[in-house]
Amino acid sequence: MARDETTASPPVRVVVDDRERGCAAVLALAAMPEVACEFRRLDLGDYRVDGCLLVERKTLTDLVASITDGRLFRQAYALATHEARPLLILEGTAAEIADCGMRREAIQGALVTVTVVWGVPVLRALDGAESARLMLYAARQLRRAATGMVFRPGRRPRGRKRAQLRVLLGLPGIGKTRAERLLDAFGTVEAVMTAGAKALTDVAGIGADTAAGIRWAVGAAADEKGGHGGAAKKGGHGGAAKEGGHGGAAKKGGHGGAAKEGGHGGAAPTYDPAIHHRRSIRLDGYDYAREGAYYVTVCAEERQRLFGHVIEGHMVLNDAGRMVQAVWDELPAHYPGVGIDMFVVMPDHIHGIVYLGAGRCARSAGFRPDDTPATAGMSLPDVVNRFKTMTTKRYADGVKQSGWPRFPGTLWQRNYYEHIVRNDADLNRIREYIRNNPVAVGAVPPCPPEHLS
Repeated sequence: MARDETTASPPVRVVVDDRERGCAAVLALAAMPEVACEFRRLDLGDYRVDGCLLVERKTLTDLVASITDGRLFRQAYALATHEARPLLILEGTAAEIADCGMRREAIQGALVTVTVVWGVPVLRALDGAESARLMLYAARQLRRAATGMVFRPGRRPRGRKRAQLRVLLGLPGIGKTRAERLLDAFGTVEAVMTAGAKALTDVAGIGADTAAGIRWAVGAAADEKGGHGGAAKKGGHGGAAKEGGHGGAAKKGGHGGAAKEGGHGGAAPTYDPAIHHRRSIRLDGYDYAREGAYYVTVCAEERQRLFGHVIEGHMVLNDAGRMVQAVWDELPAHYPGVGIDMFVVMPDHIHGIVYLGAGRCARSAGFRPDDTPATAGMSLPDVVNRFKTMTTKRYADGVKQSGWPRFPGTLWQRNYYEHIVRNDADLNRIREYIRNNPVAVGAVPPCPPEHLS
């Protein structure tokens, strides 16, 4: 028996600004059985859809007027920085503004600012009924995204190669570029699916973690749940441990071999140093638990722009960016002996200065770490890893609860840049770089440690 979607899921709740009452879009929404409308005065936007989508609806005539008086830019900027997802719907036909007196280029320039610079999506609707349908379609797709449903864009492919690439795009950690490289290297989807981890890592851009994810996806039995692991039954990096840890035949916690619940389990290969070794970019022989100041840069996986936008030289954080800032600010409270200094969240990376050693703070950085004893507390890798763990957990909660964009397998790149701060001049130079990073972000990439040595 076919499932009736209108009765199987709760109605889409739309809060309508009371000044919109009586317009064609509202009448169309009210007539939809899957929509529940309520009227309220909204401080921003015309419609709040399912609590997570903020919609501004403009007729083309109002669009021209709002460009003239500057209202469009104030509204769009407020939408871009709001916690909800923004959407601007432009309603009507070009004939309505044929004699408006505003040049086409001026309208296009305004829309480029709204969409490209501030990241507010714009949809066109013929009339109020179509505006209502667009809001309903958006709500449905956001609900699907919140459930974790995999969405692969584009039409169903025609031609063998396109069909093969579409299959590979369903593998964990595989985007268009990696899919093409895999197909070029192995020739067929079947060869990719049966390749071992070592052969997979020979392909440019496929690391040990991605290879393990592919082996897990294609080798796990249908009744297994989660995990990359060897013989693990719950959670993470298995081994001989029973709970937690990185052991061999783990039952709970860790990243084990044939995990049944949690972690990344299935038929993933056991650790092989010839395959899974990754080059460290830490300073060879240096004790990173030593007291001192350290400059770190951590980049989002695949450099996805998840944390906000740079607008006219200023970093405008979204909810995810504010969460990252909050986690950084909380580090000293969670971990005694850890101090923090200048910090910035950028759209796809962070820069910050960390102090290790009880009592150290930003105003007492005039020392050389090489001359100080190792601390008994946390090391720099400990601090960075816990920062990554805390932000990843909170971001995953945001994906589930607030519809934040999903990240590709991991939130952060596995490695990170670091630089040992040598003296006050070095410290001040790094502070200046961090302070000015939003201004320079369009011109230079994140600064690797060798540029500050």
